[in-house]
Amino acid sequence: MLIRSFVLILFMVDVFSGDIVFAQTLKSPSNNPGYEFHEPGKVIDRYFKALDKESLTVLGHRLDKSMLVPVRVEYVYELNSTAPKIKVYSNIKQPVIVTGTTNCKLRGVSANLDNEGNIIETEAHVWSD
Repeated sequence: MLIRSFVLILFMVDVFSGDIVFAQTLKSPSNNPGYEFHEPGKVIDRYFKALDKESLTVLGHRLDKSMLVPVRVEYVYELNSTAPKIKVYSNIKQPVIVTGTTNCKLRGVSANLDNEGNIIETEAHVWSD
């Protein structure tokens, strides 16, 4: 009986306390007033422009924007930096066999962009069949 009463009290406290959230959205970090948040669509446009002007070669395969389907934009804020790292993850429309293997396929690629929209780092996503 005591446990049942305790559970009932916890439930009532949870119900009556509600889900009140206080949050503040900043246009830019306070220590870097020049930085602007870019919505994901604008980041994808910058990514595709970078693919047009730069050659993206991953594991020996040249990739262009017609081969990629962007599915995620990530913003990572390092505690010791004022600007976030921007990463675009894309699936490859037709996965390609990794050279030197028989059952590993390149299925996706992540690209880190700098503030100007240049690709500065890539990461291959490989799965075995």
